Amino acid sequence: MDKRVAILGAGQLAKYLAFAAKKLKISVTVIATSELEPACLDGNRRMVFPWTPELFLKVFQEHDLVTFENEWISDRLLQRVREKGLLEKMFPHYECMNEVRTKWDQKKFFSKQKYPTTKAVLGSSVDFLKIESFKNINDQFSNGVVLKESELAYDGKGVFVFKAQEQS
Repeated sequence: MDKRVAILGAGQLAKYLAFAAKKLKISVTVIATSELEPACLDGNRRMVFPWTPELFLKVFQEHDLVTFENEWISDRLLQRVREKGLLEKMFPHYECMNEVRTKWDQKKFFSKQKYPTTKAVLGSSVDFLKIESFKNINDQFSNGVVLKESELAYDGKGVFVFKAQEQS
């Protein structure tokens, strides 16, 4: 019997994962909140519903392996899954996802592993309501600054680019 695989999320990454799975003759179900999400538009098997702990539990009960396309899955959604002992079906494992849940967590992880990454400043240490504070940060970066929200930032959402000022 084929393994039943679910992808939590139905965005662009889920679309690419489902495409690759088809090439490997692996059938997947994308778990979406809207029929209009990218992975739902390619004829993939899908379950569309508002994400609740009860419905997440159903996904884990009905599938042999559950993966995810982003790191935003909250502990609240996975609580029932954890209580039923089904969290081991998640791959990569929950602990891996949790270690890189926010963009700042990802930066810390990359640095700890000695992966090349851009210089970063934790935004909570800066008062961005004061122009002087922002100017001090901007002066540290010769090519400008990219402000990125630590959570839920993707594809330009929650991302702000400030070009460097030319020095005369």
